[in-house]
Amino acid sequence: IAVSLKNYINFSENPSKYHHAGSVNLGEVWMRPEVKGKTRLIIVDMLRPYFGPGPQINPLHRWNYNGILVGTEPAAVDAVCLKICQAKRNLFKGEEWPITPPPESIASADKLFKLGTSDFSKINLIRLGWEKDILI
Repeated sequence: IAVSLKNYINFSENPSKYHHAGSVNLGEVWMRPEVKGKTRLIIVDMLRPYFGPGPQINPLHRWNYNGILVGTEPAAVDAVCLKICQAKRNLFKGEEWPITPPPESIASADKLFKLGTSDFSKINLIRLGWEKDILI
């Protein structure tokens, strides 16, 4: 799953090195001097997200979520997106449909790079608007 943590991948000399082992070191791009401390607000377009496997998009795995997600911590923003995406995957299949490979980049962004919390239970989530099909 690639949301805010992947935003700065092109600041790296070798972006492809972050596509292995669950992208566990993806948070290090946020430590680069041209990036570190410069992001104040993260806005995620969740109007029509994708929940299927990639990298190619299958239109069957897009849906109208009709949401906007705003946050200040990339690990927390990605953790919320992961929770929503995983819930939609499970609904779609009618059973657990885990994301593979597991998105280890989110927990490591928290633990290794201190880019916010990845623990969904510790995220201060403020919901505005309708509750129908919110999935979280």
